[in-house]
Amino acid sequence: MAIRTLFLRSVSLLLTTALALGAAAPKGEKNTPPANYDITGHIADISADYRAKLALSGNRKPTRAITAQADGSFAFRNVSPGSYSLRPSHAKFTFSPAFHTVAITNHDVPNVNFTAHMKGAKKH
Repeated sequence: MAIRTLFLRSVSLLLTTALALGAAAPKGEKNTPPANYDITGHIADISADYRAKLALSGNRKPTRAITAQADGSFAFRNVSPGSYSLRPSHAKFTFSPAFHTVAITNHDVPNVNFTAHMKGAKKH
């Protein structure tokens, strides 16, 4: 009786460990990791001398921050599916729109674009 109990506990522990470590999927199914996607875009009307920062927040994840490239382009790579807010910032500029709400489902999200406006400059 004790050997049987020990055997059942061992099997239970092995199964629990295998599941926790991502054991192979049942026969005929693939065990693929969750997909992640990219959010890309551009900030117009800002020169290489004034590279804006961008903050991506939401989906119960810590905020991620990057700096736009000299040409205004930016990319958040390897973003998991969910709903996010993307906000540019720079001490000398305002942006339109002020932020974008981005929903990632099952594909990359391109063309998340902003326009920079120098603070205090007259708009035409």
